[in-house]
Amino acid sequence: MSARARVVVSAGLMTLCMAGQATAHEDHARGGAPVDDAVISRAAASWRAQQQARRAIAASPLASTRRDGALAGKKIALSAGHGIFYDASQGAWRWQRAVVQTLREDIHTNQIAIAHLIPMIERAGGQVLNLRERSYPLPELLVDNDDISVGYEEFGEWATSTSPGYGGKTYRYAYVAPGSAATATWRFEAPATGMFPVYVYFLSSGNRSSGAKYVVSHVGGESTVEVDQSWLRPQSGYGSSSPPGAEATRTASPGWRYLGTFPMRHGESYSVRLESAGDAGGEERVVIADAVRVGAFESGITHAGATSGRPRWEEGALVHLEGLGAPAWLLGSDVTTRPLFTLYEGADLYFALHTNCCESAGTSSYTWYPEMWVRESAWPAGWADANLPPGTYDWSDQIHRAIIDRLRA
Repeated sequence: MSARARVVVSAGLMTLCMAGQATAHEDHARGGAPVDDAVISRAAASWRAQQQARRAIAASPLASTRRDGALAGKKIALSAGHGIFYDASQGAWRWQRAVVQTLREDIHTNQIAIAHLIPMIERAGGQVLNLRERSYPLPELLVDNDDISVGYEEFGEWATSTSPGYGGKTYRYAYVAPGSAATATWRFEAPATGMFPVYVYFLSSGNRSSGAKYVVSHVGGESTVEVDQSWLRPQSGYGSSSPPGAEATRTASPGWRYLGTFPMRHGESYSVRLESAGDAGGEERVVIADAVRVGAFESGITHAGATSGRPRWEEGALVHLEGLGAPAWLLGSDVTTRPLFTLYEGADLYFALHTNCCESAGTSSYTWYPEMWVRESAWPAGWADANLPPGTYDWSDQIHRAIIDRLRA
């Protein structure tokens, strides 16, 4: 399985590594040092202040979720290890890492991603493809086009699909045209006050709009999010031993797509609106209206008649991606599912965050290699240049140096 990018590992504090086989970059071994309690206390106080500031809801409207920045136009797959999963060999749901110094890696890596990494990447203009749930528990609402009595409404000309939609039911479609007035709206009342993630479900296909416009209302006003409903994905014949490459056969694919996270107040009414107005470039294109999910509480994924019993954000990538509608061919182990889903979605970069347990300290760098723990000095001559994507080492080195500099500062 080819890697998309080389990433950095910091053992003992945080680990940023490729899922799968890895090897240490010998030039990057650095010694660790104890951190003074006062430094930790100041950092904790600063983090709490930042979290309190994030709870303040802006009054000005957000015109669009798109941002400019160094990462604009880049889709970055973020994998925070590891999370609870169903272990078929034990016939039970279990954590993948033990508690070490009162911390469990399955939990705090996703906390780091949610509180720090995701906001950092998005502020730089990047699109985050989080391989675990990116929101803390909030009551969930589901509004489907088949449930017109509980919040779904249309204006203009729409037609019913012949292919199945969410839950094996139907979906609706309207043709894209300049000045088209056809809209589909999902209405709901917020069941609590908080920052609610919003997901939409649809079957992508080649005749869909590449810029379907969703308008989400919230406390600050409205945000417009453009979604490519035409994106085709590899659907069968692939796996961890034969991952999909650039020439993979791609077909229509159903699933949930993340729109964004928006501030809402308990009891107030909000909506998600899909518009058909647009330029189809002289082609016959449609927009798809199916189901909308607001909130993130429990996935409901069942194995052996039981759910995990944990909120979505604590579940591993294997469970989360099954809940998003990922195809069966990539749902193998939790380790292989993450990079396979990255290839499935066509991400530009893959970035994994681990703390790797144990009583270790110091900082090392890792990259993908076909065998486990083979030092770079033992690689065949020219292997890295022939097999690793261009820029892999530069990207890794920049992240590595930044981590070291911040720790030492």
